[in-house]
Formats: sequence, C-alpha cells, structure tokens
Amino acid sequence: MALWELNVLRTLNLDHNQIDEIPGDIEKLSSLTKLRLDANNIEVIPPELGNRTNLKYLSLDKNNLVDLPLTMKRMVILSTLTLSRNAFTFVPKCIFSMNKLKVLHFHHNEIPVFPTELDKLKHLTDLNFGANLLTKLPDMISRLVTLKKFDLSKNEIQTIGPEIKKLTNLELLALSYNLFQALPEELSACVKLQRLAVNANKLSYLPQNITRLMKLEVLDLRNNNFIAITPQIGRMSCITSLRVEGNDIRTPPPYICDLETKAMLRFLDRIDTCFSTGELDYTDLTVPQGRKLVQKGYTKGRRVIKDKFKTIPEVPVFLTGFQYPHGMWTGMGGLTRANLTNLNMAGNGLKRLDGNEFNGFRDKCLVPHKMAGGKVPKDGWEVDPLSNLQRLQLQGNRLEELPNQIEYLTALTFVDLTGNSLERLSGPHIAPLTNLKKLNLHNNPKLRRLPNEMGLYDRLTWLDVTQCMLVSPPPVIVQRGCRPIINYLRKLYDARFSYKLNLDGENLLHLPIDVAEHTFLTDLSLRDNAIVVLPPSVGDIIGLYTLRLDSNYLSMVPPELGKLSGLTELGIGRNLLQHFPDELLLNFQNLRVLDLAYNQLRSMPSSVCALSRLTDLDLSNNSLPTLPFEMCRLTNLTRLRLHRNVLRLPLKDLADQDDIGGKRDHSLCKCAIATFCHTLRRLLWCFSELPLHVYVYSSI
Repeated sequence: MALWELNVLRTLNLDHNQIDEIPGDIEKLSSLTKLRLDANNIEVIPPELGNRTNLKYLSLDKNNLVDLPLTMKRMVILSTLTLSRNAFTFVPKCIFSMNKLKVLHFHHNEIPVFPTELDKLKHLTDLNFGANLLTKLPDMISRLVTLKKFDLSKNEIQTIGPEIKKLTNLELLALSYNLFQALPEELSACVKLQRLAVNANKLSYLPQNITRLMKLEVLDLRNNNFIAITPQIGRMSCITSLRVEGNDIRTPPPYICDLETKAMLRFLDRIDTCFSTGELDYTDLTVPQGRKLVQKGYTKGRRVIKDKFKTIPEVPVFLTGFQYPHGMWTGMGGLTRANLTNLNMAGNGLKRLDGNEFNGFRDKCLVPHKMAGGKVPKDGWEVDPLSNLQRLQLQGNRLEELPNQIEYLTALTFVDLTGNSLERLSGPHIAPLTNLKKLNLHNNPKLRRLPNEMGLYDRLTWLDVTQCMLVSPPPVIVQRGCRPIINYLRKLYDARFSYKLNLDGENLLHLPIDVAEHTFLTDLSLRDNAIVVLPPSVGDIIGLYTLRLDSNYLSMVPPELGKLSGLTELGIGRNLLQHFPDELLLNFQNLRVLDLAYNQLRSMPSSVCALSRLTDLDLSNNSLPTLPFEMCRLTNLTRLRLHRNVLRLPLKDLADQDDIGGKRDHSLCKCAIATFCHTLRRLLWCFSELPLHVYVYSSI
C-alpha cells in the first residue's frame, strides 16, 4: 500500500532525510494536520500541497527553498509555519493570507527588508526574523500587537522606533548581534516582557524607565560598551539572570560581577537606595556563587557537593560616579556625592580601601552624562569629596590600614572598624576627624598604638578598644575609659609644641613607651604614679631640664639617667631609694634643685660636692646619720632641708673625717667646719624641726 493511501494519517514526520521533491499525491492525505519536511534537499514545493487546508503545523526548515506556491494561501487554519535556514530573499505573498498563523519563523535566510503586510496576521504571537539582512524596521510593527516572542537577532539594525510601545504583550525580545547604540524609552511600556537579549551591540546605557519591566527575568547585556549598570536595576528583584560579561564594567566592579546575579542586584540596589536616603550600605556582599562543585568519588561513585564562596578583595565603591552617575539617565544628573551621609561596607572581607574614592580629585570617564551624541559635558566629571559623610561602617573586613585620604571625611561622627586587622592608624591623616563622637576599634589584635592626634577628639564620647593589644596608651589608662584615653593622648600631642609633659596622678606602672620617644622634651613630670623601675630609654630624652619622679615606688636609679647632663631640677622624693649612685651625681653639673625627701637613704654620696650650682637640696625624712664632709663646698646652696633624719652632731665630729684627698689637715677641717656652721646659721630654720641637739662651737 502506498503512503498516500493512508487517509486517516494525522501526523507525518519526514524530516532529516534526503528528499528532493514532494510528490503531488500528498494532497490525498485528507486527514493530515502536522507535516515535517525539515532537513531535506527540497527546492520546490508542489502547488498540490496548498490543497491540504486542514494542515495546522508545517515545518520546512533546512531546505533550499526560495519561494512558496500561491496555492498555499488556502491553508487558512495553519498556525505554525517554519521556513528557517533556506534561501528566501523575501516573504512569499501566500503567507499574508494565512489568517490563523501564530508562529512564523524565517531566521537564517537572506531577507533584506522587513515585510510590511505582516499586520494582516492578526493572531501572530511568535515571529522570528533572526540572522537575515535587515537594516531597519518599519512603523507597521506597532500593529503586531499580538506578538509575544519577537526575534530580530543577528541582523544589521541600528535603531528601533517608539512603535515598540504598542507591543504590550511581548514576553521575549531578542535584539542580539545588531548595531543598536540605544534602546527606546518606550520599551518600558512592554510590561509583560520576561526576557530581553541585547548582547553584542554597541549599547552604553539602558532606558530610563526600564525598572517598569517588573516581570523581567532574564537581561542579557553581554559584549556591549557598558562601563556601569543603572543602579535602579537593583530594584528589579524579579531578575534571575543578569549577564554583563564582555563589558568594561566599573559599577558593579568586576569582583561583584563575578559573584553573579544576586550579588550584582544587591550591590545596585544599595547604590539606588543611597540616592534617596543618603546611606550607602555595602554590608555582606560576599555570597555563594550559586554553583556547586561536583566531584566524583573513587569509591561507590559517591558525589561530593560543596558550596563555592567568593570574597571581594577591595572596596567596591566607585563613589567618583556620584556627580555624574555612570550609565544613569539624566534625571539623576543633579545628584552629588555630598548627598551621601552613611556608607556601610561591613562584612565583605575587604583587604584595602581605595583612598581616591574619598577625595575630590577629577575622575575621567568614557561615557557622557547625557548619554546622547557621544559628547562628554564641559564640566566633565568634576566631583566633590564626601563632605557630608557622617557614618562609616567597615566592621567585619580584613583591613590592615586606612587610606590617607580619610582626612577628607571631616564630617564623620561615627566610625566602626570592628573585627579588622588594623596594624596602625596614621595620626596626621585622622587628625582632621575632630567631629567624631563614636569610634569602635574592637577586636583589632594587631593594633598596638593609638596616635597622639586622637587627643584632638574633644567630642568623642564612646571609644571601644577591647581585644586590641595596646601598649600606648598603657592598659592602666585604657581601662579607665574614653575620656582618660583622649586626655592622655592630648597631653602627648600638646607636648610636641610646649616640650612639656605632665603625667602626674595617672597611676602609671611603668614609663610609657611613647614618652621615651619624645626625645625633644625639656620638662617631664611623673609624680603620684606607681612606677617601680625606670627603663634605660629614659636616658634618650637628652634635652630634659626638669624631671619630677616624686611619689612613686622607685628603689633604684638607672645609670642611664646620667645621660641627662642638662638637668637643672631633679625630684625623686617619696620613693623607696636606699642609696643614690655616687658616680651619677658627677653628671649633673647644671643641677640647681635636688629633692630626695621621704626616701630610705642611709648615706649621701661624697660626689654631691660636684653640684657646684646647687641652690636647693631636700634630704628630709630619710635615715641619714651624718652628712658628707664635702657638702661644705656647696657655696651656692641657699636652701637645705634635713629635718626628720637621725643626724648626731656636734659638728666637731666632722673633723675626724678625711678630706677629699684622704689626708688629715685639722687647720683646713676647722676652717671648713666654721664655714659650714656659718652656712647652718644662715639656714637655721632648717633645724627647727630636727629631733636632735645642735652644738656650734665659737671657739673652734
């Protein structure tokens, strides 16, 4: 039995054969509704095929057809006709009579002109003219109002007119691989659009109202001229696939684009929110890539599935775009960076910040503000510093230092640097931040010092340095809270200009390391502390004139103190000294005031005679049983305190002592005693409190 005698045959698939021609007997298949003849070698369709008026589906793809017989206009109930990958240079006229046609595919032919009579097909929903030779679209496309899928990819079309707004039923629009430089604003009227493919064109910006496409799921922008994606795209939470590869994208930066759609939308949404609130939130931009690493095991074919995470290595801000936002429409042109008040980049694993984002230097950009005509505005991308930024949140990153340009953020009142890896803070560059009220440095274990310039933060009321290994300020200062820390740092800062440092009553347990580094000091007071030992580094402050160490717990004086040869006043009263190094006094040739009161001294070194300029000597409240003979040489001494010791006189006992040369000369001793007694008479008030008897012999 011949094939054409199968009268009840409904579907006939003859695709992917080597058929050269279709016999006319095909008209005998009276019940046929679906016919597939694609992927053959057919060059001519017989007119008899037009008699099969009950056909609903006809596929003639991948043949060598150049025309269709006019008799095919009788196929009035045909709903799907595919003629792709043939040699058509025009659309056969018979097609315009197929009133029920819904699907028409002509892609991969050689048609140079879009047919203007397609508006006769009132039920057309799927139209594909991809990979032809089209250069423009006629106005009549506005009448194809029933279209849901419209494919014009791989042509040479440069523009698409405002008529596109009439295609309100569009769900897919493919314009890939054309020459488009811009998309019409009217595209936003296609509110049912779900897929928009504009890859491989020359686009540099998107329509202003593209955010009205609230059903858009796939947006393909690959291989264009974008350097930034409109931040308002971040509002479109419906998007599940955003492709931007092959562009020189700056916003979002490449490391955000690598994290794919969710990260990009989150990033763009936060920039968009900033325009209205002044707050830029970049927290937790590190997200799973959404892909799985699938590895085959060596035993029993098990598969190991792991999430793949990425982190961003540096700041994704590009705030330089706030004057003329890259890729944005003109409606945002008036927005300046000065609007930004809150910048939040917490939880991103950032290793560094690009300081140029904070300053006001000129930024060059390839895309002009108005995005029309390819002309850059004359005022070209001049930007302001973030002059009104008040809150900067960088917690949960891996920052090792802050950029020097942070000095431009003079309006900051709150900075959070919790959980980073800060090693230092640059004093000169954070000094201008005098409006700070709260500063959080919690959990920066590598941070060893706070810069002295922080002493200028008069408004700071809250400072957290817990879990920081600070050595300056010392822990005894840190544990007392914010204001004591700031006051301490202010004293160190002021000492740079006054050369005087007063740390009395700070309860210090040792000499702070940064004090010893102030080698330019001339006056240092450390009274009323709890210092037990002086470090050798104290000898490095060689310009010191006055050193007050009273009321501490010193039991010895380091020999390095002898380097301070310029001292004129030395106070070590109210300590635990039992002796004073003999050789140490020989270095204090300029000393005028020496206070050793309230110690446990049992003797006074004979080298005291070297202090020829000494005018004030306080040895009260010690355990001195006698005085060295050499004190008679202190001819400039005008004030001597000896009360509350264990001195035993008459002074003639001094005559039993050797002179400095070790030889006895009673006449010299008697003369010296007389001189010394005269001095005692002049200083008689010193003895008024002595618990002993003083005998002065006039007959000596």
